[in-house]
Amino acid sequence: MRITFWIAGLIWIFVSSCSNTDYVDAVPRKSRFVASFDAKEASGIKSQLVLKAVLHFKNWHNTGLDLSERFYGFESPQGYYGFCACVADEEQLAEQLVKLGSRVEDYRECRFAQVGEGWLAGFNDRSFLLMGPVTLERMGSLKHTMAKYLAQKEEEGIRASRLYARLDSIQAPIAWVGRLSSLPAKIAMPLSLGMPRDAAPDDVFWAAGMRIDKHILHITGETYALNPALQQRLQQGKQCLRPIQGQWSGLLATPSNNCLFLNAEGPSLLALLRENKDFRTLLLGANMQVEMDDMLRSVDGDVAIMQHPGKEGHHDLCLLAQSSHNDSLCCYGIDREKGEAIMKHPATEKWMQQIIGARMAIVTTLPEMENTMGNGLPFLRQLLGHVRHIVIVMK
Repeated sequence: MRITFWIAGLIWIFVSSCSNTDYVDAVPRKSRFVASFDAKEASGIKSQLVLKAVLHFKNWHNTGLDLSERFYGFESPQGYYGFCACVADEEQLAEQLVKLGSRVEDYRECRFAQVGEGWLAGFNDRSFLLMGPVTLERMGSLKHTMAKYLAQKEEEGIRASRLYARLDSIQAPIAWVGRLSSLPAKIAMPLSLGMPRDAAPDDVFWAAGMRIDKHILHITGETYALNPALQQRLQQGKQCLRPIQGQWSGLLATPSNNCLFLNAEGPSLLALLRENKDFRTLLLGANMQVEMDDMLRSVDGDVAIMQHPGKEGHHDLCLLAQSSHNDSLCCYGIDREKGEAIMKHPATEKWMQQIIGARMAIVTTLPEMENTMGNGLPFLRQLLGHVRHIVIVMK
């Protein structure tokens, strides 16, 4: 009998010593995306910066939150952005919120407080949630929903989803998995290349690992589908993309909001672009000024598609590519002399070389990312304030 209790005690100690993950069950199972953040592993960002950006906490040591556990971000089925963390001391957390000027009230075995403008915090002795932005009229409804989330068990929360299974498999300080439609439109559009025309954006997912290196946020990911037939068609659609050689990496040193880099043969590239609804619209507009289709047919090598700031807040489409005819340049919206100068003097910065060998790369800036996301994540600037460029590479 003593041996039985001793073995049971060892099992209990082992289980209780494992990483606490039940707080994650407060994240909705049907979230449109979920991201995890390990402050211990992510260089360039510390736990206190996360708390300062999200909750404006000034005392990092007595927050009531467990800073050794991962933080999670998500978009709920109702369209709210959310933040989830592990609670270490419920009373201490309530005291911190009161010090911030929030009124903490009890509701359905949980506690709630309005934080800032349009954000609602809810917590119990296990999980902390922050969700919004929400209007005053919808605050009561969101409180009811959050109380339901905070009471969820493992089979009801995000851990029971395929999204979380994929997220948990990504070995990176910051991981992100979600529907392609949950991404900013300017990022989702190039990532949707290769997606069958009859496929819905909600049927295709994007999984990525992220790391911060000085002023650069590096993102490496891939699109995938849960449906086996759609997954096969996705893979077939990307077959025409070849490894990027880096001919136009010098463009990254020029002022630009978005740059898309890839390498392909003209006819295959044109067919790929025509299959995509958004790119097909861009081609129709460009063909009104120049025979863009003919230009693309002559491409054989690296291609750079850019958006430069234009007049009255509009963005001008620019294209620079290697032609199959006598190694000449295909230029649209960019001066040929400037294009030749870029070709002769490619950028040498180490981080720019990371696009070489990738099937597709997107380079954007933090302000541009903020503009595309609207007011959904007001703490993005504080959280990634020192980041200047965002480099997205597709495997």
